Amino acid sequence: MSAAETIKNLGDYINGEFQQPEGEDGHWVIKSPANLRDIVYEGVFYYDNIDKACLAAKAAFHPWAKLGLEKRIEYMNRLKEVYQTNTDKLATTISRETGKPFWEAKTEVVAMIGKISITIDHSLKLVADEKIENIQAHTDGWIRFKPRGVMAVLGPFNFPGHL
Repeated sequence: MSAAETIKNLGDYINGEFQQPEGEDGHWVIKSPANLRDIVYEGVFYYDNIDKACLAAKAAFHPWAKLGLEKRIEYMNRLKEVYQTNTDKLATTISRETGKPFWEAKTEVVAMIGKISITIDHSLKLVADEKIENIQAHTDGWIRFKPRGVMAVLGPFNFPGHL
């Protein structure tokens, strides 16, 4: 694979927009393991942006929940459409960043698309409320899944699109 254009650093995506760091705690360069002359990404990081992103996500939590399931599914389907439209572009980026062959990176993107369908069609049933009749004498019980909140994740390099 030949070297391609370095991905432009737009900043960190926080509260619905890209924000350039207000400071710099470090600098990183990602080179393709398949071609060390190919600089995939170059940018700075700022630890305070992790807190800013988590606070923005926490503030968005309740409005997101109030959208209702149908509207959230609509957004998930829109994300699926974006992935489908940009499959080759996403696969190229994953291939460059991880050093995977293009065909394998494309398989990852197809799996990302499939996971949206799995979530909508199957996974939501696993977190549905469940009534347990007669859990005690003359008493019914319920199993309810409640979200725990927001967290930051440092994901593995080998399947970057999945996270």
